[in-house]
Amino acid sequence: MWDYLIFLGFDKNANTQIEALKVKLYENDVFSSAKSWPPHITIDLYQDIQLSELISIVDKIVDQLKPIDLTFKNLNDFNQTVLYLEPANNNELQSIKQVFDEKLGIYTILDNKREEYIPHVTLLINEDITKAKNILTNSFTPIHAKATHLFIFAKDQTLVKSYELN
Repeated sequence: MWDYLIFLGFDKNANTQIEALKVKLYENDVFSSAKSWPPHITIDLYQDIQLSELISIVDKIVDQLKPIDLTFKNLNDFNQTVLYLEPANNNELQSIKQVFDEKLGIYTILDNKREEYIPHVTLLINEDITKAKNILTNSFTPIHAKATHLFIFAKDQTLVKSYELN
């Protein structure tokens, strides 16, 4: 089980557009089992690290980070159960993930160490996303976003620390 979650958050305009997609699904009786996190791209989940050590390491990493311009051009899915927005340009995201892995990789939850990192914004988790995909595909337009913040959350969804990327 994880103790802390680190993710990138977006500018207000992108948050509004992403949330509008989720509302559209809800209004069409398509529901998600995902927790109600703000729109984000997960860096990773961590365990067995003292909070003070985690913050100290992340403070140093964030000093090197700048806001990232992203474009979400595609809807995609994992195994027809997770519908997500896929960034068209994820090289910077991959680089950021690599830095976190170098500094915090020993604290990454075991399941994530075996999986390929695929940056994405989850829109819906459901047993069958076919209806959701049909609803959104017909009206989807690319979303331009700027990743402007990095957040650390505890497993109870308490915000531990937020950073503004400069």
